[in-house]
Amino acid sequence: MRKFYTTGQTAKMMGVSCASVQRWANTGMLKTSNIPGSRHRRVLDSDLLEFLVRHKQPIPPELKEIPSWKSSYEVPRQ
Repeated sequence: MRKFYTTGQTAKMMGVSCASVQRWANTGMLKTSNIPGSRHRRVLDSDLLEFLVRHKQPIPPELKEIPSWKSSYEVPRQ
C-alpha cells in the first residue's frame, strides 16, 4: 500500500529541518506531489526511499516496511 508523508513527517524521519525538505522539493531533488487546490505537498514513501538510497542516507524503519524495499534497494555487500 502506498503511503504519503507530509514535509514535516519527512523531515522528522530524516532528522532534518522542514526547510531542507522544502528546498530539496523546490530544486527537484526530492519528488513531491501537491494536494489539489493547496500549496501543501506530500512525499510518496517510494520516492523518499529512492532519495535516501541515492544520497546514501540511513533508511528509517518505517520505510523498510515497503514491500519492494529488499528487492529494489538493498545494497550488495562488498
